[in-house]
Amino acid sequence: MSQASWQQVRSELLAALELTAQEQRERLAVLRAATPAVAGEVEALLAAAKESADFLEAPAWERASADTGSEAAPERVGPWRIEAEIGRGGMGTVYRAVRDDDQYQKQVAVKLVRGGMDAGFVLQRFKAERQILANLEHPNIARLVDGGVTEEGWPYFSMEYVLGQPIDKYCTTLGVRERLELFRTVCAAVQYAHQRLVIHRDLKPSNILVSADGVPKLLDFGIAKLLGADVAGSGEATATVWPLMTPEYASPEQVKGEAVTTASDVYSLGMLLYLLLARKRAYEIKTRAPEEVARVVCQQQPEKPSALTDRPLSRQLRGDLDTIVLKAIRKEPARRYQTVGELSEDLRRYLAGLPVLARGDTVAYRAGKFGRRHKAAVVVAGLLVASLLGGAGVAVRQARIVERYHLRAEKRSRDAQRLANSLVFELHDAFADLPGATQPRALLLKRASEMLDTLAADAPEDPVLAEEVAAAYHKLADVLGSQAEANLGEREAALSARRKGLAIRERLAADAPGDLSRQGRLAESHITMVGALQGLEAVEQARRALLITERLLALEPSSAADQRLWARALYAEGSALVASGDLPAAKASFEKATAAFEALLAAAPKDASRLRGVSMAHKRLAAILAKQGELPAALAHYRKVVAWDEARAAESPTGVEARYDLSVSLVDYGWALARSADQAGAIEQYQRALGIRETLVRADGGNVRARDGLASVLARLGHASIAAGRHRDALAYCQRAEETLGAQTQNRDLLPSIYQARSESYAALRRWDLALSSARTALQLGSASLASEPTNTSFGIRVAWEQLLLGRVLLGLASQPGRASGAAALRQEALAAYREAVRLATDLQAAGALPVDDLPLIDQARAGLARCERLQRSTAHTAGAAVRRR
Repeated sequence: MSQASWQQVRSELLAALELTAQEQRERLAVLRAATPAVAGEVEALLAAAKESADFLEAPAWERASADTGSEAAPERVGPWRIEAEIGRGGMGTVYRAVRDDDQYQKQVAVKLVRGGMDAGFVLQRFKAERQILANLEHPNIARLVDGGVTEEGWPYFSMEYVLGQPIDKYCTTLGVRERLELFRTVCAAVQYAHQRLVIHRDLKPSNILVSADGVPKLLDFGIAKLLGADVAGSGEATATVWPLMTPEYASPEQVKGEAVTTASDVYSLGMLLYLLLARKRAYEIKTRAPEEVARVVCQQQPEKPSALTDRPLSRQLRGDLDTIVLKAIRKEPARRYQTVGELSEDLRRYLAGLPVLARGDTVAYRAGKFGRRHKAAVVVAGLLVASLLGGAGVAVRQARIVERYHLRAEKRSRDAQRLANSLVFELHDAFADLPGATQPRALLLKRASEMLDTLAADAPEDPVLAEEVAAAYHKLADVLGSQAEANLGEREAALSARRKGLAIRERLAADAPGDLSRQGRLAESHITMVGALQGLEAVEQARRALLITERLLALEPSSAADQRLWARALYAEGSALVASGDLPAAKASFEKATAAFEALLAAAPKDASRLRGVSMAHKRLAAILAKQGELPAALAHYRKVVAWDEARAAESPTGVEARYDLSVSLVDYGWALARSADQAGAIEQYQRALGIRETLVRADGGNVRARDGLASVLARLGHASIAAGRHRDALAYCQRAEETLGAQTQNRDLLPSIYQARSESYAALRRWDLALSSARTALQLGSASLASEPTNTSFGIRVAWEQLLLGRVLLGLASQPGRASGAAALRQEALAAYREAVRLATDLQAAGALPVDDLPLIDQARAGLARCERLQRSTAHTAGAAVRRR
């Protein structure tokens, strides 16, 4: 096999190993059609990998259980008659059973333990512990009834039968507060058992069932202790303890075979809380190979739960909940909550709006870490200190004073960081979508960013702090001048803040290229830069984001967060390509983005952020279709978009984002209706959008995006009124639009549009001087925008139309009675305007940047140019005849 073929085999194999069996079969079918030889190699390697995984990665106890797992269910186990199998796991099989030996009638769950257990040891241990477990009288703990050994020598246990759902499945319909309250009930049951010296050792969703009326019940409490007590340090920890835990919820000390304490249950509860809040596990263990389990559980640091969720949920988890969960799942038992009660109390404080007790790293902890890393140096330093103690009393006292000041300064630094984080990630996010919040949001973020900036300068090597600074800069940029949300219109300041945030994340990603979370955040920064830039620079930023997100998806194809990031990168690329004039490429990007957002929405149909992504992608795709002359298809897209956004706005009637998005959809739908000659329909949609935007501006006068949006819809109404022949209405709308804009505006295309509409209306009313003044102003403003961004084809098209308008107005003015003396100069200027319009339009067409619906520009400019040339020839002929007559 050639090197190139082997590389393809290797690439395909690595990709296939991440897929399910069904997905592997589908991928192999496609590959077999293209390159049969490569497909055959990949198929053989996959089969070999499965065989080796079955033999090497499955512990002996698991293979033994598998060997016995195919046996038929027994008819009886002790005094219990078996009715049905209800579960199967590493420790054995669980059956629903009833007692029918005339003693009493009772339905129970019987767990039959198989797979390498010493029956005599288990029975002896059971008798010693039975009374302790039987005394666990708690409404949220399923009671242990009895136990023994079957005739075949298998230990069994009978427990209270519980009908319910695993807690993670039950919580799918609950909000965060309800999940926390249910979890605290579970904590109370665990704490009750701990107070009676019983540790669960295998807390996981399937061992916590919730009844239909919302009552949780803990199963298997104490059984792991019966089966696995006293094995730590015996040399048989791997063989004996391994089946008594679930690696995804097992603590590092359990995985290492060390002593298990109540802190182990705290860890398992923390992992369960992580799943309930983030709706994902802290990490996935892809195999059951001991070294893989040990690496993940003992070494891999989980991300904050908020980092794995979509925006609305992420806002709720940031801050206190992230801190609580991460403290509960510390790798070192001493750094976790010391009791389940402490964990539950911090959740109670969070629910009550009180400060939580969880704290970050301490000086003592960092010093201990340093000592373990540098044992020899610490020993030498200790000997040196001991040799100097006799004459160092004064120095010691001074050192203690310095240390006290150092600790005080460090505490103040931590307090400042917590305060800044609270401002950026909690308080700001809490009212980001409220009306009237733009100015206070900006003030809040400016102060927090300054504070974080200062802290980062003092601790430049702290990656956690650096990321917090980067995130703060991006949030600050959004509120200063974002096209996507309420802002102050300070575009340059916003761009500067974005560049700072991007630079920090580029450094962090370069320092740890294997850290996927850092790479994802870098892609996020590139995406946000696209909206702040224009032309090729914006396209470059989008493609950098795409490159990163494609790499992330290749590593984790099933990650919803990475899929969403990839969809956003495609959307950003399409937006940048539209501005650069490459509509075919932009259309391809938006088609991919639309498909990606729709796939995400299909997995979570009620997710508002995913619905917003689908709506926005369809909106941009529809705009391109309209510009390419495919109006029926564009209108179909817009109708769906309006319906989606109406549903979102109804769910959040006071939310700024949802209502503004609906207004954008209405404006775009109106624009497409106007292009299809339905002026009445266009005006109707514009009027609906006008009502929404007037309300938003009244609620938050500092929101420049809302103010620009109001001016924009007024300008649209002006142009629609012109098309309907209502020129005085058009002038009134234009006057209101200009007054609404004020001094600060992000929309450099809007003022030229307003003056263009004015010029057309004045010309129709035969107020030629005002028409000429407005046409000159429109051209001046449009040319300034084009000069600042020569590659922005939208500005180029606008200037070409403005040159055409100027030519028409000049000719109209030249034809008026009483203009004979200046008519020649006016016609000469009109000739130059038409020539420039023709040049710009033909250059854009040659570059493939002139949309179909702008093609009439060329014909109209050429017709105007021909008319000017005829008038000049006619004027010259008339003048010559006059001379000859004289």
